Amino acid sequence: MKADDMHVSGAPHEAPATEAVLDSLLEHVLHLDSGMRILWANTAACASAGMAREDLRGQRCHEIWAGSPLPCGDCPVVRAIRTGQPHDVEKTTPDGRAWYIRGYPLRDDAGRIRGGVEITLEITQRRQAELAVREKEERLRLALEAANEGLWDFDPQTREVFYSPRWFTMLGYEPDAFPQVYETWLELLHPEDRAVAEERVWEHIQRRESFNLVFRMRAAGGDYRWILAKGDVMSCNAGGDTRRLVGTHVDITDLKRAQEERQALVHELEEKNAELERFLYAASHDLKTPLVTIEGFLGLLENDLDAGDPTRRREDMRIIHEATERMKRLLDEVIELSRAGRVIDPRAGISLREVATEAVAQVAGPLRARGVAVSIAPDLPIAYCDRVRLLEVFQNLVENAVKYMGDQADPRIEIGIRESAGGPVITVRDNGIGIEPRYQLKIFDLFDQLDPTQEGTGLGLALVKRIVTVHGGRVWVESEGPGRGATFCFTLGAPPEAPDAPGGGEPGDTGPDPPASA
Repeated sequence: MKADDMHVSGAPHEAPATEAVLDSLLEHVLHLDSGMRILWANTAACASAGMAREDLRGQRCHEIWAGSPLPCGDCPVVRAIRTGQPHDVEKTTPDGRAWYIRGYPLRDDAGRIRGGVEITLEITQRRQAELAVREKEERLRLALEAANEGLWDFDPQTREVFYSPRWFTMLGYEPDAFPQVYETWLELLHPEDRAVAEERVWEHIQRRESFNLVFRMRAAGGDYRWILAKGDVMSCNAGGDTRRLVGTHVDITDLKRAQEERQALVHELEEKNAELERFLYAASHDLKTPLVTIEGFLGLLENDLDAGDPTRRREDMRIIHEATERMKRLLDEVIELSRAGRVIDPRAGISLREVATEAVAQVAGPLRARGVAVSIAPDLPIAYCDRVRLLEVFQNLVENAVKYMGDQADPRIEIGIRESAGGPVITVRDNGIGIEPRYQLKIFDLFDQLDPTQEGTGLGLALVKRIVTVHGGRVWVESEGPGRGATFCFTLGAPPEAPDAPGGGEPGDTGPDPPASA
């Protein structure tokens, strides 16, 4: 006899102990013959039919409960009698009540099927509870999707992790793309974040407390995304061991980038404010100097006029004129420095060789007076930048090289190019007095001049730095020290409209880092 079969020996009423047990059940229990006539019914079935047990005996169950002359097509007892195997079905009656019905074949001592047993249980409340759970799960799913969050559920004992489909797709993977185990999560973590994240997870498990973690995870494309994971301990066993850690994760890469950009802007603003303070201090000092000179010599000029001394009078006027010219140059260069932050038509491709040649021509007077030979490399590339501003860069660098050539017997300036990992580097090399390492950063500051006896305002190299920076590049100087000459180097980043421009590098590329001394 099979385990799911029921065996009968004699009539059901011959087993009073069994009947007592069946009468105590909430389920409806019916003993039926092969024609679906009721041979016996327990108390719950009688109450459901509203009839006494004696009155139910001999009635067909489908006539009593379904009001139908024939059994329904999926009646589990009919199928059990026909196949010799137990069957079950769930049904909902017109009044909205849900039922679970299971039918068993009933065999005699010879193994022949003589009828069946029907057990019926009302599951309306269970159905409603299941529906409520599904509705809550659906609301949770919609909420997580609306918040763009993935769900995870970690069992520290088995090290298994359940990931919701959104958990995968947020990183660009197909759902269930890899084994849902703790080791997979570790493998996806950025190597620099793995040790800290793992330590924090187990620390929170031991303390049984909620946590927030921020780390990077490898996406399907190979890049790493910033993830914010929030979790909490859900249940513990009798021994206090953590059983589940449940939480969400959300991609915060865009937020992190926005924070980094904001921090960069704050840092840039702080630098500009500091530069502005230095500028105001230096400008007030440098503008005051010629004013003091003018004021002093106006008094001397008045005395010389009263004394009728034409020689002293002409000298006084010459000094006053030089002071006013210095103030004019200073104001002109301050204005030029302010304009350097505005780039005009950076999309135009220009020949750096042509620009360098024009700059050398504009400085022909000082070059000829000092006898400086200038060479320009023929392979200078095409650059996408503001031609007027770049002309100012070359002109200022050449003028600076002439100014600090010293007593070199064979003065030379070489304008060339060299390749680096960050792209092409434009160089302006001289064999002049050179620059000590401690001054190689300072020379790009506003109003700084290594030799105060030289003409100029100290704004030339500051102007070069401002123009190069606006073009997305960097500028620095290389020198082995006094008497060894100097090489001024700068890079130019390509604008977004021309990322493949020759010699332009990548958008935002600031070129290679300068040497440690620069």
